[in-house]
Amino acid sequence: MGFFRWLGRVLVFFVLISLGLLFLSVRPVNKKWPSRTKHYRKTLSAFEEETREAPVCNDAPVRVGVGKASITPPVGTPLAGYGARKGKPSLGVHDSLFARALLVEAGRCRVCFLTLDALIVPSQVTDQILDSLRVHPGLSPREIVFSATHTHSGPGGWGRGPIQKMFAGNYDRRVVNMLVDSSVAAVRRAFAAVAPGAVAYGQFSASQYTANRLVGKAGTIDSVFTFVVAYRSGAPVAVLGSYAAHSTVLPAGNFLFSGDWPGAWCRYIEKRLGVLALYAAGGVGSHRPRGPGSGYAKARAIGQALAESVLVRVPELKPRRRITLRGLRVPLFPGTLQLRISQNFRLTSWLGRWLLKPGKAWLNGVLLDSLVILSAPADWSGELTNVLRRTADSLGLKLTVTSFNGGYIGYVVPDKYYSLNEYETRLMSFYGPHTATYLMDIFRRILRTLASGGGPAHVSVGEARELLWDRTDGACLALSG
Repeated sequence: MGFFRWLGRVLVFFVLISLGLLFLSVRPVNKKWPSRTKHYRKTLSAFEEETREAPVCNDAPVRVGVGKASITPPVGTPLAGYGARKGKPSLGVHDSLFARALLVEAGRCRVCFLTLDALIVPSQVTDQILDSLRVHPGLSPREIVFSATHTHSGPGGWGRGPIQKMFAGNYDRRVVNMLVDSSVAAVRRAFAAVAPGAVAYGQFSASQYTANRLVGKAGTIDSVFTFVVAYRSGAPVAVLGSYAAHSTVLPAGNFLFSGDWPGAWCRYIEKRLGVLALYAAGGVGSHRPRGPGSGYAKARAIGQALAESVLVRVPELKPRRRITLRGLRVPLFPGTLQLRISQNFRLTSWLGRWLLKPGKAWLNGVLLDSLVILSAPADWSGELTNVLRRTADSLGLKLTVTSFNGGYIGYVVPDKYYSLNEYETRLMSFYGPHTATYLMDIFRRILRTLASGGGPAHVSVGEARELLWDRTDGACLALSG
């Protein structure tokens, strides 16, 4: 009897310990609507402050500059993008990787687009770039719009937390320094080359090269390819492109550095026009690439086909030497980190922070003549862009939304998909079931403010009701009343 009494006490002890650990590490998913949270009110306050401080320049003369620097890491550095690689070292270089910068000035307003041939722009890289550029050439954070091509065959070695290391390999300070130094060099070269110029933009549908990877034909696709052309002395000097198709043509079994299909797009534009080509990933959070063949042949086919579609339209553009320019950078307070372990339960926020090591986040908005470029710290869904585009159309503006603006909060897809047991929703939706609701509301405010040319614009009751239920696809997309 003594043995069984002892065994019973041991079992009770382990049950109590297990329950204690469960209590310390697991919580129910927080389903509170954004409008009822402190972090939402903090973001609104930051939005109103930013709109009061950010300058707007109307009908101002244009100046442009371009710069470029290599970010191809040494062979042996891990690639970033697929957990299945398990952080193994790279084996070579298929095509070189770059940081590219396009500076646009109009009067006292300026915006520098900085894109990296990388999976994302990690926050630890972003912070150091901003610090360096604040000193020289004196750029404020709102004047820099980051993005990445989102190639899954770019440089790793920047991950700090366990989850980052799963996708990018072990941390290597030398890689981080290289990404920072090259990015800063590209921007400073753009400033050194700034001169009077002009800009123009275009959009076209390219539905044959993208598909909804989350829900297939049950969802929508953002098929719009957006491009901006910068000119000096009447000739193009840069082309910035953006499109909603994941840069995942090359599989996890590839161990050569490559820009994937966006790299092929950039090389083809640069070869044909003799200009700098930059690519910023669009709403890739629910979109995959489509094209003939496989591997590098497929990447080349998609990139060149989309490049040809741009090139044929460049002669039709009407460059503008005077434009309206404004940039906004709204600090985003995303709320409680919710890394899920099941449909209704998540890890506690402290454990999630240890695993993920999240940095700061913000939303960007740029008005470039009659084009608005919004940018998210996430794998943003093209389905959400489609809804925002209707608002832009009603304001007489054109719109695109880019991803990976220097922070990262995971995937942002329509709220109605949160319950799906998919990679994008179960594992990578870091901040709960209403993240899309939250960001869509702030993006709408940014969009209307840029359209008004003044202080903060507010979402009306009618607009809120429209957002609550999108009649086109039945998606619950925005703020709760």
